[in-house]
Amino acid sequence: MQNHITDADWLRFLDAPGDCADTQRVRDHMAGCVSCAKVLESLESMREGLATEAGRIRNVVAISDSEIDALLGRCLAQIEARPHAGWSVGEATLLLRLLIEPICGRGTAGATIGLARRRSLPTTEEDLTSKSWSIFISNLSDAMSSICGAAAGRLVRRAGFSIAVQEG
Repeated sequence: MQNHITDADWLRFLDAPGDCADTQRVRDHMAGCVSCAKVLESLESMREGLATEAGRIRNVVAISDSEIDALLGRCLAQIEARPHAGWSVGEATLLLRLLIEPICGRGTAGATIGLARRRSLPTTEEDLTSKSWSIFISNLSDAMSSICGAAAGRLVRRAGFSIAVQEG
């Protein structure tokens, strides 16, 4: 996604597509960039499917490990069904965001990812890389556990470590 929409722009756009200050720039870019338009289409499709599956978590007080594994299996099957050789770190972050949004809402998902990103990067770096992915997943899992409960933290950890990331 280099020279395209930045990870931060994607996250702001997905938080509130109508309220984002850069909304028009993002939409204009997607109108002329097939690759970014496909990313958004894929993310929206996955959001719908993941929202259905993750909605189960909100309706259950306690979820067993076998149910988490089944939910994760369905989510990963949707991710793997997309025609990608590998996911860039930015795309993988967006996938995780789509997974956690139905659990805790857009605002909390964005804030939690932002917190995990800040905790995972040295002050000299602005973007996650495949090298910082593992620490990011650990930080995101810990934050999700604190905010949404242990089951959500385990789901993020399992999903995050299951997504193969590559430098984009």
